Amino acid sequence: MTRQSTSSVSNLLPTTGSHVLHNAMWLVRSVRYRKHYLIGALVASGLVGAVYFFTADRIYEASSQLLVQQMSPVVASGSIGQVGNHQGMLPTYEKLFASAVVLNGAIARIVEMPTDLQCDLKNYPREDWVRALREQLTVRSFRSTHIIEIRYRSQRADAAEAVVGAIVDACLEFMDEYHRNVASEVVAILHKERKEVEQQLVTRDRQLLNTKRSLGDLGMRDASNSLHPLVQRVVQINDSLIEAQQKRIRLQATYDAVQLAMREGRDLRQYVTAVEPVVGREVMLAALGLNQHDVDAVAELDQQLVADRTKLANIRVHYGDRHPKVQDLLKSIRDTQNYLENYQQSVADRAERTQAEQLQSFLLGMVKQEVDQASAHESQLKIEYVEARDSAVQLHSQIEELAIAEREVERLRSLHHTLQDRIANIDINQNQADVRVEVVSDPKGRQTPVSPRLANVFVISLLGGTLIGIGLVYVIDALDDHVRSPDELKDQLGLPILAMIRPLPSTLATTGVNALHVATTPDSVESEAFRTLRTTIAFAGDDLKCVAVSSSEPGDGKTTVVANLGATFAQANRTTLMIDADLRKPGMTRLFELRGQEGLSDLLRSDVDVRDRAASLICKTSCECLHVLPSGSRPLDPTGLLASNQFGELLAWAEARYDQILIDCPPTLVASDAAIAGRIAGGLMLVVQPAKNHRRSVFRCVEETRSVGVEVVGLIVNRLTVDEGRSYYGDSYGYGYGYGDNEGDHEPAADSSSSFSVPATPSQQIRRAA
Repeated sequence: MTRQSTSSVSNLLPTTGSHVLHNAMWLVRSVRYRKHYLIGALVASGLVGAVYFFTADRIYEASSQLLVQQMSPVVASGSIGQVGNHQGMLPTYEKLFASAVVLNGAIARIVEMPTDLQCDLKNYPREDWVRALREQLTVRSFRSTHIIEIRYRSQRADAAEAVVGAIVDACLEFMDEYHRNVASEVVAILHKERKEVEQQLVTRDRQLLNTKRSLGDLGMRDASNSLHPLVQRVVQINDSLIEAQQKRIRLQATYDAVQLAMREGRDLRQYVTAVEPVVGREVMLAALGLNQHDVDAVAELDQQLVADRTKLANIRVHYGDRHPKVQDLLKSIRDTQNYLENYQQSVADRAERTQAEQLQSFLLGMVKQEVDQASAHESQLKIEYVEARDSAVQLHSQIEELAIAEREVERLRSLHHTLQDRIANIDINQNQADVRVEVVSDPKGRQTPVSPRLANVFVISLLGGTLIGIGLVYVIDALDDHVRSPDELKDQLGLPILAMIRPLPSTLATTGVNALHVATTPDSVESEAFRTLRTTIAFAGDDLKCVAVSSSEPGDGKTTVVANLGATFAQANRTTLMIDADLRKPGMTRLFELRGQEGLSDLLRSDVDVRDRAASLICKTSCECLHVLPSGSRPLDPTGLLASNQFGELLAWAEARYDQILIDCPPTLVASDAAIAGRIAGGLMLVVQPAKNHRRSVFRCVEETRSVGVEVVGLIVNRLTVDEGRSYYGDSYGYGYGYGDNEGDHEPAADSSSSFSVPATPSQQIRRAA
């Protein structure tokens, strides 16, 4: 039966902080314990710094500042030497001051100076002088300014000042000579290019003239709104074609309407007026036996009638109705009205007498004739439009070729003028550079050395000594594999310290209950530590009612801790069962002189029900309430027995009958028995002996135990001695875990000189555990 238990002990004790903080605290403690390494490193670094300060050569520095400005030429030009913008210009001039050509010019000036000013070059061969100057030269620009600063370091202040002046003069001379050379080269290139452009311009002009002659250009393209005659003719024909199409469509619609009316037998006279704008008037007159003269006469009479009525209205006001003129006008108006009425009646009578068939044939023929004429006219216009359009397209292509030739001539002519302007501008600006460099701060050397500086040497020595000392402490501390303090185990493993037990003094008895320290000296400080551990376990309640105890290595005193812890539970009137699960080296069995008796191994191998036989195998001790289940005979496969179901059933049976169950397990690095027992029980407590155990062994033990899902409840620090000096542990390890029949009765107490301080009173022990 496997039981998963969550120990509450870890909730009762303080938890660890962040990993970084733990490492920092660990490093601080290491430096504190090994502070003599840090002090030695600081002293050594200080001595080295002092020797360097008093023996190093003094270095002096001189500097000069220059103003670099982009100048606009007198006449705008696209000179090749023109620099783009200021941000891209300053880095170029920074490189220029450190270039070989400028430094060689400066060297030519330096060699003409007195010998004492050549101190920086005398120790170098001639071919290394440029490199020697460049190593001591610093050129930098100031952000958002036009200022470039030149700094040079030398063994003499006056020599540094002279070298800076030589470099500035060499750079200014190089820039002037460069500008003159560039201007001359540019003028020569522009003259050559101008001649080539001029020859191309003459050739293009001749080609343009020939194109105009072949095209017959009349110069009409220069007018702003005029079109070529061919284009105008295309436009006119297109307009006429549109009108002809509209007329043909209108006549065709009239023809279709007349045919429909004839088929339906409707009166055609209503269509005479509809087609009047085309043939209606002629049809009407012909059908009525009239001509155009009659129509004109009727129209004149209508006009005369209107005029007489107007005149009558005007004179009636002045003469009255009985005046002769008024009477004449009235008579003339009546006669005209009678004539027109008689004429209209005559026309109506003729129209009625007109034969319907004659009107149909005549009207349909006239409309058909007009439709045919309109269609023929439309077809002719289409033919003419296509011919005119093709001619216009061909003309347009020729005009475009002519325009391209003209643009090319214009481009060459503009390029020719531009080249001439550039040549003229370069001649004007021959002595004016595009970039002006002026010295705004003359070369000046500092009289105090810039290297070495006492403050810098002190800071570097202090910082270097500190880093070296801390690094030395870190390396030594990393190589030291001893456990240095319970706090270190607590922080790095994330486990609480359940109890810290001092080395137990020797007792007269070596076996039995009398060999237990809590039984022989119950009032001692060492016994109080076991009672503190008992209290801590009791706080966990039923979670740790059954708990396993192990260690990382043999000889850590786990059996002694389990026996004394069991005795403290028994002294508290709590029935306690101690199970010796170390089937390889049964220390608990030897301690209580139970060797040769049947025990745990025999119980687990038996086919009899565990609950029926367990009580018969448990041995009572002289201490009331304290019982022991010995290991029994040595099995061939201890791990297999502990992993069986019978072991889980045994613990379930024991929990029902005992207040506390303690399982003594073999070391975790020797066998996996402790992990199996701890997984089935409520958890696993790990006994650590700092003076003996290696850190890597303890860490590996905890990691392996956790990897199989076993909960490590906490650590029990055993055999902890008082050391006022708080020094590190020595190299006393004491291995030796055998399997023979002649071993001692229980695990030997390793002699150690650990350096951990423990609380001196029981109350302090309890506060630390809580």
